[in-house]
Amino acid sequence: AVLHEAKGQRGVEPALCRLWEPILWRALKVANPVVRAQATALLEDAFPLMGDDAEAAGGGGGGPAPADELLQRQFDALRALLEDPDPRVRVAACAATAHILRGYWEAIPSATSRVLLTLLVGTLAADKSSAPVRAAAVGALSALLDQPLAHAALKAALPSLRNLVHDANERVRAAVVALLQRVSTVRGIKFTAVVPVEHLLARLAH
Repeated sequence: AVLHEAKGQRGVEPALCRLWEPILWRALKVANPVVRAQATALLEDAFPLMGDDAEAAGGGGGGPAPADELLQRQFDALRALLEDPDPRVRVAACAATAHILRGYWEAIPSATSRVLLTLLVGTLAADKSSAPVRAAAVGALSALLDQPLAHAALKAALPSLRNLVHDANERVRAAVVALLQRVSTVRGIKFTAVVPVEHLLARLAH
């Protein structure tokens, strides 16, 4: 954790890359879902893994720089984790996605951010097989509200969650209420645009 906090210092990021790369990619694909979930948390902490050649990114080569390829590999891994067959891994991936998007929104390609956000809203928040996954997806979107640059995308995406205020699972409903409380502090997004008043009144009646 101390090393991760020092990522901005010269030489630390390549050292972390050399340390974690041989372990991380293997751990993300092992059969044991608990190990995959732990590796997901490691990816969250270590992102972005940057090798010694990171300074060469954007050079005059004919193809993508190695640094770009390494970053894309991390984005691809994150997307695969959000679609993992085990709900424990998907829950961990929701937290990792929120952390990475919140911290690096401006540096992440818009197409990548769009894909990850679509998975959170359209797939994981609607995951009928796992209430913890639905709650984790809503929690991730709530955390992402801490990133002002993401507000425009969230303003368009969050209304699709409105029916979750009636979710059969109390944990999911509580996550939606927490999301609405967070939205109410954000200028430019009205919580009634996320969950209309009639839905809230119907929920209070139960």
